[in-house]
Amino acid sequence: MAYPTDLSALTNPTAGDDTSTVDHAAQHSTANDAIEALEAKVGVDSSAVTSSLDYKSTNAASVDPGHKHTPTTSLVITGTPDGSKFLRDDDTWAAPPTVVDADETTAGSVEEATTAETNAGTASGTVAKLFITPAKLAASIFGLQLPTSDEKDALAGTGTPNTTNKYVTNDDVSDAAVTGKIVRATGTALPALSAINLTSITKLFDFEKAPTDVTGTTAVTIWSKSVGAGLLGTDNVIRVKILLDHFETDNTRTLTLILKYGSTSVATTTLVTGGATNGGASKGGGYIEAFIAADGGTSAQVGRIAAQIGSSNTTTATPSLDGESLTVFTQGGGTATEDSTGALTLSVTGQWSAGTNTLGVEDVVSELLIA
Repeated sequence: MAYPTDLSALTNPTAGDDTSTVDHAAQHSTANDAIEALEAKVGVDSSAVTSSLDYKSTNAASVDPGHKHTPTTSLVITGTPDGSKFLRDDDTWAAPPTVVDADETTAGSVEEATTAETNAGTASGTVAKLFITPAKLAASIFGLQLPTSDEKDALAGTGTPNTTNKYVTNDDVSDAAVTGKIVRATGTALPALSAINLTSITKLFDFEKAPTDVTGTTAVTIWSKSVGAGLLGTDNVIRVKILLDHFETDNTRTLTLILKYGSTSVATTTLVTGGATNGGASKGGGYIEAFIAADGGTSAQVGRIAAQIGSSNTTTATPSLDGESLTVFTQGGGTATEDSTGALTLSVTGQWSAGTNTLGVEDVVSELLIA
């Protein structure tokens, strides 16, 4: 039969069944087997069979599912339990110990250190154990010495620069365009202050005293200067002013002035003198003015050159414009597509068409205008 691992499926005979349908002896045998299986499962009194119910429920050696014996003495729990009490070993409910004042001297008690005790490093009591809460530690002299959250970020090179995060870190290099940071050069030194790093200012670009006069029929470089890589940027300007101290020609002559940037003659202008001898070694004067400007990009420039020159045969302090006097203004402009991200030369040249002539040059001043 299936029991006790499974329930038995027994056949119940009806009143009309005969022994040929339901075996009478088999019926009694099956019933006997079932009774014996039930007795084995329940067990006899004080059974030693570990699988019997009697053993599992009464034997002291039973472990799983175990048993419960009647105690020799009654267990009586006194007091009223609630969520803030615990059961003591004497069967009573009691409240937990409370945190006592810092002057407690009873052994085994726990006390919270005051701010004064934290600062002093000692407790009023001689026996009780101290603990320090985070709030008391933060308010103590030790907490005030700890870096703030912003200071920790600054020391670690993280966070956002603000009124409390002002520290320079290894990440604050000179090309880090982050508002509020104090930048340094890649290395150990701060970068030299340069007008190229500032905006809306005018800076002296170059000054040259007694540059080259324009004489003869060969092109003469009156002034030239290397313009550093990136100096023009996308909207900066270099302005050049050349002061002239005398002007002398021997006949009708043409003077050609050229502003050159890199390999490009950006702007050209010419002036033609009168037919008679004009000026002299200490007479007349004027100026040449030119500029080169970035036109919204590093490979686009515009330029212009202009000249105003006057001469007179008189040597008075204020020359008169007599029949042989000459005052001329001329100008010209143009564009270039030089790559200003590299260093290029900016120059002004002059050239006479023929004859023996002189354009006396005194000084050259150039300025960098930062947009």
